[in-house]
Formats: sequence, structure tokens, C-alpha cells
Amino acid sequence: MRLGRDLRSKDERELCESVMQAVTSPAKNFAGETTLAEFIELAAACRVYLTNDSGAMHIASALGVPTVAVFGATDDITTGPTGPHARVVREKVECSPCLRRECPIDHRCMTRVDAARVAQMALDLLK
Repeated sequence: MRLGRDLRSKDERELCESVMQAVTSPAKNFAGETTLAEFIELAAACRVYLTNDSGAMHIASALGVPTVAVFGATDDITTGPTGPHARVVREKVECSPCLRRECPIDHRCMTRVDAARVAQMALDLLK
């Protein structure tokens, strides 16, 4: 049985394209192009999985793939990845976790996350 395409991912294709363009290594944008079963196969093949708080994060973590998840407005204690190979990156700010979809201030919980820190955590998991 073939599961349907992920519409949200399709809606985020343009955003994913802009992220992919910023990557210096060869990359492919799969947003909206895979079924759930295909995504699971792709995630299982990853050496490390960088993500936000998402269903995909839970899949990668459940597969035992080393997972680095960036959290901002959501609560990593209640919805974070699990397992010995899962790590969370978050900035401690006074308003987080607020659980809001739209930030009424300046989204400091995400903009203060240092990309180098996320990359280092991923590299540490690969060792």
C-alpha cells in the first residue's frame, strides 16, 4: 500500500529550496516528493539527522539514527527525541517554551541558536 504525499512538506518546498541553496555540499530537496515509507528509508540511511521538533524527528530517533533537534517555542522535555543518540539544541530565553506558532516578539528562541553549535553536536554524534 502506498501512502499519500505529505502536503505540508510540499507547502514548505520553497523554504527547503532556500536552505538547500545555502549548503555547499551537493544536496537534494525531497520536500513533497516522498511517501512516508520512502521517507523512513531515507531517514534510516542517514549518518546523522538534523531537524526541528517534528514527526520526522521522532521517526529518525526511533530508528536509532543519531538525531540533533533544534527546539525553540516547543517543549523538548515533553516532545523531544528519545534514545541514547538523540540531542537537543535550544537557547534558554525567558519566553520559551511558549508553545506559540507565531512569535509576538522576535523569535529569539530560534535566532539565537548558533549554527556552529548545532554542527558540532552533529559531528560529536558521528564519532
